[in-house]
Amino acid sequence: MTTSCLELHILQTYPSSRLNRGEDGSAKSIYFGGSPRLRISSQAQKRAERHHPHLRFGTPQGVRTKQPQDVILQVLTETNADLVKLEQTPHVIRTALSALYGEYDDKNRLKTPVFLGDDELHRIAALLAVHLGRVTSIQDDRERTAAALLLLRDLRSGTASPDLALYGRFVASQDGWDIEAATSYTHAISTHRANNVTDFFTAVDDLTGDSLHLGQMDISAPTMYRTAVLDISQLQRNLPGGDVQTVIRMWATRAVSSTPNGGRHGTFASTQPEYVLLVVRRGGQPLTYAPAFEQAVYRDQHRSIAQVSAERLEDYARRLPLLYGQNGQVSAQRVTLLTLPVPEHDSIETASSLTAALDVALKELQRE
Repeated sequence: MTTSCLELHILQTYPSSRLNRGEDGSAKSIYFGGSPRLRISSQAQKRAERHHPHLRFGTPQGVRTKQPQDVILQVLTETNADLVKLEQTPHVIRTALSALYGEYDDKNRLKTPVFLGDDELHRIAALLAVHLGRVTSIQDDRERTAAALLLLRDLRSGTASPDLALYGRFVASQDGWDIEAATSYTHAISTHRANNVTDFFTAVDDLTGDSLHLGQMDISAPTMYRTAVLDISQLQRNLPGGDVQTVIRMWATRAVSSTPNGGRHGTFASTQPEYVLLVVRRGGQPLTYAPAFEQAVYRDQHRSIAQVSAERLEDYARRLPLLYGQNGQVSAQRVTLLTLPVPEHDSIETASSLTAALDVALKELQRE
């Protein structure tokens, strides 16, 4: 089967912010092309997408947790509250779950967090509800533990949760429970040299006017480039029978519109991208165009950093196929707030909106 993918190449400018910090509280960074750049990790971007306040997939949803037993107990309480009240029930549930997701620590938490879909949690609860009473009634501790470990042997991996199908799952301690992610992300990098500054701040006593606290933090105002790729074939495998078209549209909208919310109360920085390039490939290798910015971008008298970055990106995207062929590319569309120079015979089309660009991309993907 031919693999199809949708690539999103995004340029976005943020005001003064600290969207993603490292352990020392400073903005994440990296050297690229010999110059320091600001960075936003792919993990921060994906979490912003999963928890977007206005763009939800609905149910079933995924949840990442070290305490799945709490959700299981809540579900079971709705069907058999008396069973949940038994002294042995919580321990039996944890033992059963450990057979799937690994060991628990002394705080009754999984040693490694697990990403579960609502549907999977309800399937677990349904299996437990059938046999839990029998297992909890076993008096011998060893026999009860052995029986608990067998409770979920008939459970099969898989999900109907779109976000779990998109972002995948890796269970380090157990075999057979991984879900291959349908998405791939770069870490966002600034197209220009890092522009961190140190912001000193203080809290003031409202009654006396005295300074109560003095602190500092690094802030920046970058233009960032990032790539997000959706493997359509993998998504179809992860969601057999699901509404894949709706999931693709919602994923792309969230990937474009989501902003990591680090320091959001003091440095609100939610913006929309100035530029998005949507590329559909069929049978080719997905690509990032990050090498377009190996040489740091500088603004000039008439063009902003975002403008220069977009022109640099498009020049790179046009020249690459001349050297290596189309690499499966069947369409490329820009959605932009910028006014860009366009060659007479351009391989990149201009879409009037993100919705219109997705309409075209989905039609291309349906031709497979």
